[in-house]
Amino acid sequence: MGGMDPIVPQRTLGFGATSSLVHPASGYMVARAMEIAPRVARTVVPRLQTLRERLDSPVGSSLINLELELDGIAEAGWSAIWPKDERRQRDFMHFGF
Repeated sequence: MGGMDPIVPQRTLGFGATSSLVHPASGYMVARAMEIAPRVARTVVPRLQTLRERLDSPVGSSLINLELELDGIAEAGWSAIWPKDERRQRDFMHFGF
């Protein structure tokens, strides 16, 4: 149960089972996913909106390194899904099983 932790950093932002939110003992993940969804949205959505505005701007679009921007958004998303304290807690739970 629980599966392997995701390989981070990566640009593909997983959520739910693909981001290893399955509880290692019970196998449940819905409550956890619903608990952190607002936190992830608060982190990712403003960054995506800013990127969209910059891409739509005639001046800003030529100054954007899209790969670097997307990597930054994914990194922020993963940090919202798995903050350091929660990653430590998960590692401890895996150690105990």
